[in-house]
Amino acid sequence: MNTKKTKTMTNNKQQTAVEWFIEELEYKGDLRETPSIRNIQLNIDTSNYMELKVQAREMYQDEIEAAIIKQCAEESTSAASSYAEGYTAGYQRALELVEWKIKTIK
Repeated sequence: MNTKKTKTMTNNKQQTAVEWFIEELEYKGDLRETPSIRNIQLNIDTSNYMELKVQAREMYQDEIEAAIIKQCAEESTSAASSYAEGYTAGYQRALELVEWKIKTIK
């Protein structure tokens, strides 16, 4: 049985749930590579495997939610930018009308 503690992400690279799952399988499992016959054997306790599987699913769900939030933020930013451009154009037109009115009163 493997007695290693769960490895934590220490780098700045964003990992996907799949990358994390594979990395943790290799870390928690007793990974044995036999290059001569091109075989990798991974022995992991069922409870450890199920725990990793649940965590990976939760991470994947978080990734989906983060992507949705990012998309909504981008759409909101785009809408706000369009509104600001429209407001600026309307304000500029109002200034032009005031200027025209001042010139025509004289």
